[in-house]
Amino acid sequence: MTGADPVVFFAVAAFPAASSPRLAGLTFGVAYDAAVTLAAYGSCGDFELTTGAWPNSGEGTAITWNTAQTSHLTEAYWFAGYNYYSPAPANFGLTAHPTQGGKFADDAVPANLDDISDYGRLGFDNQGSAPCPTVVTPTGACCLPNFGPCVVVRADECAQAGGVYQGDGSDCDPNPCPPPPATGACCIGSDCTITTAEDCAGTWQGADTTCDPNPCAVVATESKTWGAIKADYRK
Repeated sequence: MTGADPVVFFAVAAFPAASSPRLAGLTFGVAYDAAVTLAAYGSCGDFELTTGAWPNSGEGTAITWNTAQTSHLTEAYWFAGYNYYSPAPANFGLTAHPTQGGKFADDAVPANLDDISDYGRLGFDNQGSAPCPTVVTPTGACCLPNFGPCVVVRADECAQAGGVYQGDGSDCDPNPCPPPPATGACCIGSDCTITTAEDCAGTWQGADTTCDPNPCAVVATESKTWGAIKADYRK
């Protein structure tokens, strides 16, 4: 962050991509330079219990949610502030709670507690730090409906498109999706159209047959009596 204009920033609970978080509460604190001025702040949880002088530097808060948060990235708190002495560098960092430490709690009874492994630091007019890796949502092959193409997308994107997700890490080479049904010429009288066997309301001519030349052309016939036909064969 550069300059003295106020900015809004978040404290985010981050979990590894391979984990299955059920975040129901956490405790943490803040530590920042005197040049950092907080104009506003607020919890993203359903209940909060702070130390007496929160959010002053060195203070802490405890936050809980009524429903467990299952995202790998969960916004826990927001702050609005600025660097009063910009462009002189200043820092705003997250720390452990001064008395309860830095903990994640799940929704079990009693709750399972995990230590927060590291904390981020926001730099005003200097470089901050984000020790937690970026969470990458896995992708996989998606077979789109109506025999559409195979595409590699996230599971939620595949579901939104009405496709069938083939699993995390799957690919479209080789193509896991079923091929579309074969098409061919369909004869209804002398009319020829290209359809699938299932959609042909007349006589299907087979896979990959075409209407050029028209296989449905009516063969010219001559009307004769049975006696006339026998007479032809006696000649």
